[in-house]
Amino acid sequence: MVAFLWRAANYTTPRSTGALSSVVERQNDQYVSLKQRQALLELQSSEMEKRLEKIRYSRQKARVMRHDLRYYLQIIDGYAAEGNDAAIREYVWEIQTSIDETAIAQYCFNEQVNLVVSSCVGKAEKHGGTADFSCRDGAFTVRAVL
Repeated sequence: MVAFLWRAANYTTPRSTGALSSVVERQNDQYVSLKQRQALLELQSSEMEKRLEKIRYSRQKARVMRHDLRYYLQIIDGYAAEGNDAAIREYVWEIQTSIDETAIAQYCFNEQVNLVVSSCVGKAEKHGGTADFSCRDGAFTVRAVL
């Protein structure tokens, strides 16, 4: 390859210079395209790992909730025996809140879109903001408000 480039550099004509330049330009474009794909795949991999970690956390919380369910019901039964409706409502609200913490946001059926939206929502929430998204006629829009 080096010998070819050396010969090409030493025996170039105006016509061959243009051809060589277009080959180099095409290879450069391919290189840039591959680098962009690599960066996108690395981002996708990172976001997928974060999502998997959320799923693991959610599963662990659900296991704990199932384990503690009998205890929760005993406490509610005790409040009911006392006729303490306010305590029952407050306790049920606490349980519901802890159940909501185990939920994993599912924005749509397309996992790639979920990764993008989850990433945007997570970054916005990390900085104290919110993120809205919409999909109309195949156009997908994400708007973060910080």
